[in-house]
Amino acid sequence: MKDGSYWKHMEQYVRDTQMRNGGYGNEDKADIIQNKLKEILTHDAFFIMVYDHCDGRNSHAFDYDSNQAVVSLNKGPSRAEQCNVIVYRSLHWHLASDEEKKRLNDEGTSFKSQKIPFSDDYEQFLKHTNGSAIHETKLLAMALKNRNIANRRVNCEKKPGFYTTVTDTKNNVFKFFAGFR
Repeated sequence: MKDGSYWKHMEQYVRDTQMRNGGYGNEDKADIIQNKLKEILTHDAFFIMVYDHCDGRNSHAFDYDSNQAVVSLNKGPSRAEQCNVIVYRSLHWHLASDEEKKRLNDEGTSFKSQKIPFSDDYEQFLKHTNGSAIHETKLLAMALKNRNIANRRVNCEKKPGFYTTVTDTKNNVFKFFAGFR
């Protein structure tokens, strides 16, 4: 499946993983998805984030291109076993110049240094941030740090983007990822 045709099956695979593995922890679920992605013959680079059930856009938010991200929310055999999964594929990480990677890192570092405004809907904040404060991304994602987050990468030495911790003006702490195009 080197041609990219695998991607149309990823959303269903992710949901099946969530539903069939409710008794497993987030680390195990992330490993299952990572191992599946390792089987695919592609040059795409992947970032996987699995974390506990969340309600509301003040707990987690996303701005993404569906051709490059699968976001599956609050799925599992029971509410207690529900989790959220993000699988991001960067089509250009391996083609990015050192200068492009440095720019993303510099923009992410600048973004991290400022407290983000508290909101009941961080999705709107991310939509504004994408392209204005951080460029060359196809996914911006944030989730409360206390949600038992597991993350993995595939086909890259470092995550295909910028991953950090950010704080809002009410001192809520989030994990934040900006995925390089």
